[in-house]
Amino acid sequence: MLILGAGLAGLRAAVEISQRSAARDAPTSASSPRYSSRSALFLAGNLALLGLALFHGLYGLRGILYELGPGARAQRALGVALTVGGICLFVIGSWAAWASFALSRAW
Repeated sequence: MLILGAGLAGLRAAVEISQRSAARDAPTSASSPRYSSRSALFLAGNLALLGLALFHGLYGLRGILYELGPGARAQRALGVALTVGGICLFVIGSWAAWASFALSRAW
């Protein structure tokens, strides 16, 4: 769990540094956010980061709620609810990333 959290923090820091350095460049340069959002690799990275962040957060929430001591049936229901919620959030986030990708390619 600690490794996953460190990996997420490292990925987020790399994205932040990349975006800040790209903001100084001209809008037509290859490292600008407008150009990089056209890349399928950038889209795949966003989707991977979204999935990892959702898994990390919901798994942590599940652990916290399980420590409260619900019964086996409640734990099963909670696990199903968090899984369905996570899938729904991933679908919405994927749609937003895809819409951004498609919009940037239309420019």
